[in-house]
Amino acid sequence: MKILKSEKGLAMPLILMVLIVITLLGTALWHYGVSELNFSVRDEKRARAYYLARAGAESVARYVIQEPSVLVLIPEVGDTISSDQIGFEIENNSKVGDIAVELERIAGNSIEVTGTGTVDDIMQRVALILETQQIPDGTLILSDDANFQNNVSIVGDIVSGGTVKWQNQQIEGDTHPQVDGTITQNAELEYSSQTFPTIPQPYTGELIVNPGEETTIASSPPNSYESIVIERSGRLIVDARSGSVLIGAQDLTMHRQAQNTAELVLITDPQHELEIVVDSIAIAKITVQGDGVAKIYARNSVDVRTPHAQAGGNVFIEDSGHLVLYLDDGCIMTLQAGSSFRGLVYGPEATMQMAGGVSFEGVMIAEKLKGAGPGQGGQGGGSEIIGDAGTSVEHIDLWSGIGFDFGGYWMVHWIR
Repeated sequence: MKILKSEKGLAMPLILMVLIVITLLGTALWHYGVSELNFSVRDEKRARAYYLARAGAESVARYVIQEPSVLVLIPEVGDTISSDQIGFEIENNSKVGDIAVELERIAGNSIEVTGTGTVDDIMQRVALILETQQIPDGTLILSDDANFQNNVSIVGDIVSGGTVKWQNQQIEGDTHPQVDGTITQNAELEYSSQTFPTIPQPYTGELIVNPGEETTIASSPPNSYESIVIERSGRLIVDARSGSVLIGAQDLTMHRQAQNTAELVLITDPQHELEIVVDSIAIAKITVQGDGVAKIYARNSVDVRTPHAQAGGNVFIEDSGHLVLYLDDGCIMTLQAGSSFRGLVYGPEATMQMAGGVSFEGVMIAEKLKGAGPGQGGQGGGSEIIGDAGTSVEHIDLWSGIGFDFGGYWMVHWIR
């Protein structure tokens, strides 16, 4: 006998179960789609914020490279400023977010530039490092060959992009009896030319300091002269203690006759710039005072003829050594016989000439170093062999702790 079971009513529950499964699956797929869309939107916002931050940091960094003087606002490690504080407006053509940039001095020669991009509630931060070359450990850093007399004495390292010779004999190895330091030859040197401050044109009038008189230039708008003349026993004082000072002249000359020596006194301050820009300068005596840096920029020639010992024992730099002499491309600086110099000479495309009996203390960065015969000062006609009648060159670290930058900043790398 067959037993029959009714299948009526089974289709409806089955359909309901299928509908429930489809509904749950559809809801899950909908939630997944919405979630993916949200993630996609957030990723897009995150990318936009990142590129806003990067564009802001890079634009401010390039501004600082062109205008490194703004960094006087952050002289100490740990000091920070925003792009607004340096007067730089970030160009933001995007309407989707905001940009903020902060600069922090993280070392004497390093600046961290941090950009922040914000799109709605999404924020991204990036940072890059700006660096400038530090004062090198070497005493002589030369792009070209150097050839010394046997009576030259050097304390400190010599770095040459060419070869180093003593009495026409090339040095083998990295030492020489006349050098208290190491010698590096055929080095890869990369030093950029320094940007000169802008001086109002045209040059007008003369500034004459009469014999035995004293003239002071303190904080003021930039001054530009056709010539500055300091007569015998006259003193020109440039004082930056109350504010930055910028002076320009086609020619600056100082009277140089035995004990009646003219004097240029530079009073520095760590918070203010003291800058003198000249086409040519003839130097007798310079006195640098204070804890800041005095900067002299020369375009064409520098002629140093400081008093001999028998003329009173004066030396070129007294008191402190915070003097930097920038030489433009092609400039010629001559240290005449018996002269003394103390400071940093930065002229990677310039020529240095040293006559006999010269005493140099500090650091010299130049393209060429040559001897200087009588009557050749400033004319580029020096001999190839350096040190006639004896020359003393000594490295002195004069710039530690003053946060001095030179050679310009450049972007080193992104750190995040």
